[in-house]
Amino acid sequence: VAAKVVDVPSIKSKLVTVLRGGGRMPDLAMVQSDYLPDLAAAGALQPIDGLRLPDASGKGSGAFRLDGRLLAAPFYCDAQLVYYSTELVRSAPPADWCLADMARTAAASGARVGAAWNAYSAYWFLPFVVGFGKDGVVGADGRMDVRHPAYAAALGFLRDSVASGFLEPMERDAMMAYFASGKAAFILSGSYSVPEFKRLGLPFGVAPYPLVSPGGKRVAPMLDYKGWAVTRSAGSPALARRLVQYLSSAAVQASFCYPQGKLPANDDAWSLLPAGDPYLATLRASYDAGVAIPPAPAYSEFKNASWKLLRLFLDGSIDQKETIDSLATILGE
Repeated sequence: VAAKVVDVPSIKSKLVTVLRGGGRMPDLAMVQSDYLPDLAAAGALQPIDGLRLPDASGKGSGAFRLDGRLLAAPFYCDAQLVYYSTELVRSAPPADWCLADMARTAAASGARVGAAWNAYSAYWFLPFVVGFGKDGVVGADGRMDVRHPAYAAALGFLRDSVASGFLEPMERDAMMAYFASGKAAFILSGSYSVPEFKRLGLPFGVAPYPLVSPGGKRVAPMLDYKGWAVTRSAGSPALARRLVQYLSSAAVQASFCYPQGKLPANDDAWSLLPAGDPYLATLRASYDAGVAIPPAPAYSEFKNASWKLLRLFLDGSIDQKETIDSLATILGE
């Protein structure tokens, strides 16, 4: 059976557009967890609850379950890591390091930029919210609960980090340029950067996210899952399901994920990854500490609303209370 693979830059909008226009839908589509509310509302996907999938599906199962129905089979995820320049940071950070340790090491490195990451993005902001005390991203009631004290604590940390010179918020391209040129001691990036940095020959190491304080809670990496969904009007739904089962196997996920810097959704695949890889232990620790991006409408609303508000907050245009009040108003909280 021949399978044609088509690269679609914006799969969510493409699927909805084709569905509404009566066009031909693919049998399978790779989707990410926060696409599910919109795709489900459009009636674009078939539930796959009856599909036999590996029991060892890890944290990915919940990432694709919406309103009690499984809408996609987890394939892989990206996890967030701390990358450091081994030319500027001579000793690998210990597993139990904390944010204060990171700031001191950055200052001692003499780097032009101590640490850089896209602090304007919900994807990079919410790990600190969880680290500062919130239990997960979305509550059982489906709300973000933006008035939880952890939001204020995370905002305060970011503001103080910018003021002290520890953090310089940057979007991806600028951050990568600074790190590649040896101007940044630390950056936060996804596991997908490991093979790219290896290919470029950069002097780098990886560390897990630090603890908020000594003996405290760890800043929680976000796990950005991708999975396979069977479309509502698939021409070959039975074969599509068989292909999903094949792609869910440990051997397939291990062979695909490792070269791409992805983390397999099937826990059994981890034992098939090269044991001598120097980054594997940190990747696993980050996965274990991570929180999956939820398939919740509130997360998508927060992601869209927080971008400009976090930027305005970090440049001093609005204060902490205004930021939280604005988020609460937009999210109806």
